[in-house]
Amino acid sequence: MMGFLRAVRAEYIKAWSLQGVWIGLACSVIPIATFALLLQQLKDPSIGAVDKTELLDLVFQHFTLAGIPCLVIGAMIAGTEFARADDTRGGANGWTITALATPSRAHVLFAKLVLLVPMCLLCYGLAVAGVSAYAQAVNGMNLFAFLLSDPARLVGAGVWLTCLAIFGFAGVMIVGSVPIPLTLLIMNLSAVSPAALLAKTGFWVRFSPDLSAGGLLFPGAMRTNDLFTEATRTSLANDTLLNWTVIAVWVLIALGLAWLRVRRSEVAS
Repeated sequence: MMGFLRAVRAEYIKAWSLQGVWIGLACSVIPIATFALLLQQLKDPSIGAVDKTELLDLVFQHFTLAGIPCLVIGAMIAGTEFARADDTRGGANGWTITALATPSRAHVLFAKLVLLVPMCLLCYGLAVAGVSAYAQAVNGMNLFAFLLSDPARLVGAGVWLTCLAIFGFAGVMIVGSVPIPLTLLIMNLSAVSPAALLAKTGFWVRFSPDLSAGGLLFPGAMRTNDLFTEATRTSLANDTLLNWTVIAVWVLIALGLAWLRVRRSEVAS
């Protein structure tokens, strides 16, 4: 137990010394900026004049952009474990420090994951607080109280953002490089989702984790999204348990592959 606590403390010190972590926290302002654009689109700024379900869908769609800084933080925490080029191995990726240099490696990975959770919740909290403060200052809208009317979505968004950080963390551990998985994950989150590109290929596309998160956080938008088949839309909007199961399976697969990558890698000489 003491070894695990020491590992958590060591990872905490390393994480807060990384520029990428601070950049990730700074990126939490992204949902605030996009929410400003959202408010301009609403004809009547008062919540009572806007359909509750529609407004919640729009707000949580913007909150998912807080996943970008979470991806950055997850990737940076994993990135402390390797050097991109190691001359002693002919320029190959050289893994270093704790993940491979200790006889028992599990506690190091778990310490990193424990550290990810409060950092992701901090990003999420900054996004919620900033958006709520902006709505109150600019439109006199008590958005935070409105969000509390659906606590399940508030909690679900925090869990999803933590899962995104885990995907970033696991991707870097698997590939042994920060830029490649981080770029692909950010593109998937913000622009070019494979699920959208393969929308008409069949019901199996419904098992994409980003679509499952959409079904949990903005089901109304998913239900009316004609990009997907009717069966897919209905399942995303209504099958809460299946949505959580899909996300959990993807997280376990990502962590399992990361664990195998660490176990099968040699310590850089």
